[in-house]
Amino acid sequence: MKVMAVGAHPDDLEATFMGTLIKYKQQGHELSCVIASNGQAGKPEGPGLTKIRQAEARASLAHLGIEPIFLNFEDGQIIYDQETYKACRQLYAQLQPDVIFTHDPGDYHPDHRVISRLITDVSWVPVFYADNLGGIAFEPQFYIDISAQFDLKMTMLKEHKTQCDHTPILSQVPIQHQFRAMQCGKDHIKYAESYRLFHRLYVVQGYELLPR
Repeated sequence: MKVMAVGAHPDDLEATFMGTLIKYKQQGHELSCVIASNGQAGKPEGPGLTKIRQAEARASLAHLGIEPIFLNFEDGQIIYDQETYKACRQLYAQLQPDVIFTHDPGDYHPDHRVISRLITDVSWVPVFYADNLGGIAFEPQFYIDISAQFDLKMTMLKEHKTQCDHTPILSQVPIQHQFRAMQCGKDHIKYAESYRLFHRLYVVQGYELLPR
């Protein structure tokens, strides 16, 4: 299959979907990783942050032999307009994915919410929405066991040194995945990522595309 993941910021892929994406990659599927914003509004503030964060994203995805795709929207100011719609529609036409992963439309971050709407609106394949950071107001429908992929996920997340040094992300992510694993009720599942499916005509069984 062709799997497309779209995160709003350079570290979003690792913090949210990466265990699942690693699993797809290990099972031989084709993986495209898209970063929508230029990352300039991250930490620490200052000129040149875009270049640094894009280098961090490349270093992270190099662990999977993947080159990220950058849309270079303005970080912190992504809006739903004709320009962003056309860019996302062109991306979808270019990659022709079988399944898509992106942010939840109820996510805490405005950039995440806009990207979620854009990617959903330009696509006609199953779209899975990822757990919000902290799990706030998110009701999972599906859980992916990432116990075997967790260490690599964290290694990749640590490549985003600017954000790991200035935010609590490294401590937050393991706790959240342990909590979702607890909800599965299986002793062998130590870490899990959770998702819900955007239901549209003909793809109500999109869960069949999730990695086992």
